[in-house]
Amino acid sequence: MERDSLYQAFHPNIGADERRIEGILLEYIDEFRRLPPFDPHLKLKKSLQVLFPDIPENQVQVLDVVHEHIKTPYVRAGLMVGQFHARCDVRGIHNPGFRPSRSPYPLVAMRHMETHDIVFLADGNHPEWFAEYNARFGDGFKDPDKLDEKGRTLLRFYVAARKAYIS
Repeated sequence: MERDSLYQAFHPNIGADERRIEGILLEYIDEFRRLPPFDPHLKLKKSLQVLFPDIPENQVQVLDVVHEHIKTPYVRAGLMVGQFHARCDVRGIHNPGFRPSRSPYPLVAMRHMETHDIVFLADGNHPEWFAEYNARFGDGFKDPDKLDEKGRTLLRFYVAARKAYIS
C-alpha cells in the first residue's frame, strides 16, 4: 500500500459460475502486466486481488477448482496466483495447522513470481511449473556456497524439484 501497488477489482453478480470466473481471471494476466510499477524491483511488490463477493458461502470452493485450471497459465506468465475464501483448506508450508488462505471474502490474488515460490512450484506433479521457475531463478542456485540464509533454506526445495524433473 505504501508503494501504491496494491490493486483490487470487484466482480459482483457472478455467483459460482466456474467458467465465467476462470475467463475473468485469465484476462487479468495481461491486465496485471499493464499496471504500474514497472521497475524490476518495485514490481515485485505489486499485487492484485480479484473479489467475487456474490459467491454463496456454500459454493466458495469453486475458487479451488478455478485455481487448478488457471495456475499453469499464470506460472507461464511469471506470476503466482492463489485462492482465498472462508473454507479454503490450503495449509501452511511449515505449519500444516495454519490455513493462510482463509478469507471472509472470496477472492483470487496474483503477484509476480519470486525466488521463494519454489516451495509452491515443486509439488512433484507439474514439471512445467518447475521449468518456468528454473528458467527464471535456477542460476541463483548454481553456487550454493554463495547463498544467503534464505537461499540455503530454499535450496533443499530446489534440489528436490530439480532431481524429480531433470534427469
